[in-house]
Amino acid sequence: MSISRVFFSDLKSGKCSSVVEARLLRFWEARNVKRGGELMWVDMLLMDMNSTLIQATINVNRLPRFRDRLAAGTMYSVSCFDVARCAQNFKLADSSLMIRFNDSTEFDVLSDPVSPIHAEGFRFRNQTELVGLANTNTQLPATELSDLNIDPVDIIGEIVAVKSTVSDPPEDKNSVMVTVKLENDVSVTLSLFDAQAVSFHQKLGGMRDDPKVIVATSINPKMVGGRLFLNATSGTHVYYDKETHAGESLFYRLVARDTGLPSAAPLLKSYAKVEPVTIAELNHFITTDPPQQEIDFLCTARVSRVEADKGWCYVACSKCSKKLQRTVTSFECARCNNPHAVGSLRASEAVQLLAEEGVNPEDSVMPPFVAGMEGKTYTFQVRVTPYNFTVNHQTFTVSRIINEVERAPAPEFVDDEGDDNDDDDAPDGPNNREKSGSGKGNCESSKRAGKEPVSNVHLKCGPCFSTVECRLLRFWEVKNMKQGGELRRLSMLIVDLNGTIMVASISAKRLIIFRSRLIAGAVYSVSGFFVAECAPTLRLTDSPLMIMFNDLTSFDMLSVTGLELPVEGFRFRNEAELLGLTNASTELPDIVAELSAVKSTVNDPPKGKNHVMATIKMDKGGSVILSLFDCQAIAFHRRLDSMRVDPKVVVATNVKPRKIGGHLFLYAISGTHIYFDKETSTGQACLSRLVNICTGHTPVAALIRKVAKVEPVTMAELNSFVAAAVSDDIEYMCTGTVLRLDSEKGWCYIACVKCGRKLKRTDSVFVCMHCENYHAVGVPRYRVELAIADDTDEGIFVCYDGTMAKLHGLEAYEAGLITAKDGVNPEDSQVPPFVSDMQGKTYTFHVKLATYDFTAGRQSFTVTRIINMNERLPLPEFVDHGGDESIGGSMGVNHQIHADVDYDMVSGEASLISATELSDPASPAVKKARKT
Repeated sequence: MSISRVFFSDLKSGKCSSVVEARLLRFWEARNVKRGGELMWVDMLLMDMNSTLIQATINVNRLPRFRDRLAAGTMYSVSCFDVARCAQNFKLADSSLMIRFNDSTEFDVLSDPVSPIHAEGFRFRNQTELVGLANTNTQLPATELSDLNIDPVDIIGEIVAVKSTVSDPPEDKNSVMVTVKLENDVSVTLSLFDAQAVSFHQKLGGMRDDPKVIVATSINPKMVGGRLFLNATSGTHVYYDKETHAGESLFYRLVARDTGLPSAAPLLKSYAKVEPVTIAELNHFITTDPPQQEIDFLCTARVSRVEADKGWCYVACSKCSKKLQRTVTSFECARCNNPHAVGSLRASEAVQLLAEEGVNPEDSVMPPFVAGMEGKTYTFQVRVTPYNFTVNHQTFTVSRIINEVERAPAPEFVDDEGDDNDDDDAPDGPNNREKSGSGKGNCESSKRAGKEPVSNVHLKCGPCFSTVECRLLRFWEVKNMKQGGELRRLSMLIVDLNGTIMVASISAKRLIIFRSRLIAGAVYSVSGFFVAECAPTLRLTDSPLMIMFNDLTSFDMLSVTGLELPVEGFRFRNEAELLGLTNASTELPDIVAELSAVKSTVNDPPKGKNHVMATIKMDKGGSVILSLFDCQAIAFHRRLDSMRVDPKVVVATNVKPRKIGGHLFLYAISGTHIYFDKETSTGQACLSRLVNICTGHTPVAALIRKVAKVEPVTMAELNSFVAAAVSDDIEYMCTGTVLRLDSEKGWCYIACVKCGRKLKRTDSVFVCMHCENYHAVGVPRYRVELAIADDTDEGIFVCYDGTMAKLHGLEAYEAGLITAKDGVNPEDSQVPPFVSDMQGKTYTFHVKLATYDFTAGRQSFTVTRIINMNERLPLPEFVDHGGDESIGGSMGVNHQIHADVDYDMVSGEASLISATELSDPASPAVKKARKT
């Protein structure tokens, strides 16, 4: 029977097996920028012979099948696809429907179409229509189609000028602003960012003739400060002059009119992201081309006045950092909707200097060093954003004030004229950096004259201008991993003459002043600092106070001192004390122990998720696992591997003790330092005792075991590894037999379609506690607990939705339709026979281990994939090929492991589908259940 041919206008929601002939106008990738640019799908715009436009999409899982066939401008026949409704907040075409490719979709190139199809299709809008669309968009400018709140549209206009921040080679935050003259001589700014900006800049800069016409598709109109702006989206395509019929028509009209257009390409103006400008240039830039993305400038100017009426500080929400509203008894945060918010005082050090009883900090007198800025000249690094110039906000935001110690950032597009010396690019020439922050230099005698040194014991909260002589024991960087490893501060441990150890902290913005002076083990004099209380948890020392460096701090190395300062400082804890600290979390102690064995996932060169587990023997003979991750794991591995003599003693500072499954585990933090054998006096004493005992230690370095991240292991090895240490995601392969299925915990649950969390069922609705939605929409998801065993041991494996759906070829909601009964909730229904039939069969499981898997309330492994006969086992990352470059050869003759899946139904099962039909997910019965 021949398949009928239809048009886009004939389509209806649901499955469609008819054939549509269409031209692929353009296509682009849709990525999730919140997940590092992860590819989600490919969007396309198709047009049939009636010039009807429709959006089509190919999911990333199906993309390998179709990607090689995609060619813009080519005609195709499309059949066996799904038709769904477009999202109401954005549409790429006038049609309310869209096409989704599925596993059955046919997509073939047409060499001889039945009817001709137009080569172009646009939805051009004039300036009035763009303003009307922009008024419906209340969100910030969007660069992803999924962020839009309106329908993206197309424009055509005349290029007047182009401004660009793209350098050669391109760097971060690239931006291009194109001034486009629409009909009626109305000019608007089209902004492109990142990869699109780079592509636009390079194409325009390489053209021999300056283009006059631009066609831009799928743009997002936005009103900012009463003006219309256009922003490119992920679906934006740009065409010049005669590249389109519409552009060619406008091009000839402009030429015929002979308007004497200025060239566009020579007008490329590169705004350096940290470019020195005057106040007049800064104001001109804002009034002529308001920015659509953050751009930085440097501006040197004099402070004419300080606006004292608006205060000098505020109390911010500790959660969202927005300004809090003070009530009689508490603070309120409107953004967090919290009537009892916890406030964090900005400029707390200055507040404590000027604190007055009964006066709120934000109402206190302005500090003299702030008021004293009036009349002085500074170099300001100014950050310009769309927020800065709106109806209610007409100011510049200062991101940094350059002092005389710091060097002003050089413009990114500076021309050194062949001179590679960066020093002459500074405002004051080569000698600019020789100035000291406050004339401090190394004048130790002047600083110490008339000042008697004090010890750490005599310090009290508040500013301190006395001098402390101390030794710097060790220091480390503290970074914010949630913000890409942004440096927050540098922490130090210092010890005075009395052996009192304190924490000292230097904020990131002041680190440039002191960093070059820091040497572990050196002696310093410190004065002009602020003393504050330490946090009550996870303390690094016994002292409740800490030192904070500020702009007045003097920190100078002492070459000669009359004091004999301790060389070391530790807080060692034994095994019993460590167990007590796991519940209290009050301090981060130090340990000294015997090194027994080391396991490592560090490769050469190192890859992601590096992990080292050191087995150490404590004072009473009990063994504990010390885990190190990432850069600390790499440093530990390399150092241990390169040692000629195997170390026997390890000293680790500031470790975090935890209790998991009744066992003690130790974890390294950013402040952890490792010392071996004789590198410390304590370690040397311990080493001498071990040598005298002569216990016949096994060398450690030779015992470094590299645990492959996708390594085949037995159940016993898996359980042993987890009992040792789990603090980061690590993957293994494990082959075992399904002993039983835990049917009491069910086989599925109802998940929130938004966040994927389990919903709570009430009498009439579903409630999502995570989303705080009391009318949530739910969808069934698999969750199956299996007891797995091999010849060595037994364990509990948990298989979730994606794993089970991929193994059996049925989604959970489809399986629920097969076993559905009136009045029975899906999660309470009978376990599908193909799930219960897994019992007694042997599979190869891809297992991911994480900290969450082994806690007091959870003792199971998470299965990320069940290997079937068509899949090849992942090769271990640390396999030894023995000189054989054949990957297949390294697997061995009998290593082709697969799961022989049997779907036969147990006799006597109450079901309307026979075993033969159920074994084939493509059978008519299963298809019928899917359509139900």
